[in-house]
Parts: sequence; structure tokens; C-alpha cells
Amino acid sequence: MNSTANAVLAIWNDFDRTLLHEYECWHTLEHVPERVWVPGMISGRRYRNVAQAGPRYLTLYDMENLDVLDRDEYADLVHNPTPWSARMRQSFLSFQRQPCELLSVIGTGTARMLSVFNTRSEEPLSHSDIVDVSRSLLDELSTAETGTVRVRVARVTERGPQAISNATQAKEGNEYLWMTESLEPGLPPIGSKLDDLFVAMKLALAVEYSGLYELLSQVDHGSVVAESRPPAKIQLMSRFSSGRS
Repeated sequence: MNSTANAVLAIWNDFDRTLLHEYECWHTLEHVPERVWVPGMISGRRYRNVAQAGPRYLTLYDMENLDVLDRDEYADLVHNPTPWSARMRQSFLSFQRQPCELLSVIGTGTARMLSVFNTRSEEPLSHSDIVDVSRSLLDELSTAETGTVRVRVARVTERGPQAISNATQAKEGNEYLWMTESLEPGLPPIGSKLDDLFVAMKLALAVEYSGLYELLSQVDHGSVVAESRPPAKIQLMSRFSSGRS
């Protein structure tokens, strides 16, 4: 059964550069699958930053709603980590966790390149303004060099338990994520058109962060569904343990 995403959990992080291969294996093969196993999760997508600034990784979890983060199954994963997760938590850097309410989805499908723009405004945006900007952006970019297929907008909130503290504290105002999925890299042209649309529609929005990411892997809930949480990858962890003090 296909579920509709009404919420997104966005997580940015960097990691100890001497342990990146272990991180990739742990995060891809154990961590994301066990998170996506939680009922109400739809999928988890791992991305790597291909821009010059910002954390190296971004993970996006699509969820049926924000209540998923209040479930006992999710809390159990956070408060009772696997041995590998407990060890890997010590090497996270620049961690930022942002639960979001998904407000608008214009377009269909997914694509390998993801451009993310973080904006803030004093007053909340109307749904009609969000939809108008998203539709105009998709119309202008779908036939351009980026081949944009989908524009999603989400409002940042707070929800659920958190294992690692955010590197920066939330600021005042209404924070939004503008996420565009494209066939080709397109951060500068997308950002420029987004700014033009904000000005044309007289929206007082300031872009505080932008990043360009390439899709690494995806896990869907249907591939990990089970009555109990996935077993820890002890044997895989042991292959890395022998090389660490």
C-alpha cells in the first residue's frame, strides 16, 4: 500500500573523516533501515553534499505524519541504540535535526540531485503563496538545464526524542525548507529563480542556508517491515572493530 508523506525528518551531519567508510556502511546497512522500520515511516534517503560548504551528509525520512516520531518504536531506537550505533554516535559532527510538516508537493517522482534552501520569515507564509512559488519554480525549471521534477516545501518544528544535540539552536521566526529534485545539478540557477519569485511576490524571506546533494541510497518501509525492530549488524560491526583501538 502506498502512503502519502505529510512530514519529513531532515538530518544534517558531518563525521570523523578517518571513519567515513565505516560510517557509510553503518548508516546505510543498519541505521537508516531500522529507522524506516518504524510504523508510519515511508522511506529514508541518504544524500552526500557536493557543494563546497555545509555538512557532508543529509538524510531525509518521509513520514505519514509527525506523530511517527512520538511512537514507542522510535523512542526505543533512540534510547536503546545498537552497540554499533552507540559507538558511532561519538563521532558525529555538525549535527542538525529538523522535523518538518510537509506543506506543499508540486511535481511527481524523485531525482538524483537535491537542492535545499532554508528560509526564515517573521510571519508564517500562506499556503497559497507557498503553492504559487513552488508551481512557478517548477514551471521555469522543468524544461531548463536542471530538469527539475519536484518541489517540496516544509515548515520546521520540534518533535520526538533526539539522541544527539543540535549544533546550533533554533532561531526566532518561521523556518521553511524548500527542496527541489532535479536530474542535473542546479543550485545557482534554482536559487536565483527562487529569489526572483520571492521578490516578485513581495515575500520577506531570507535564505539562511543552501546546499546541493546527490542521492546515495534509499530504503522503503515495505522492504524492512517486520513485527520487531531489525537485528543489530553485529558481524558487520566486528569487521571494523578489529581495526579500532
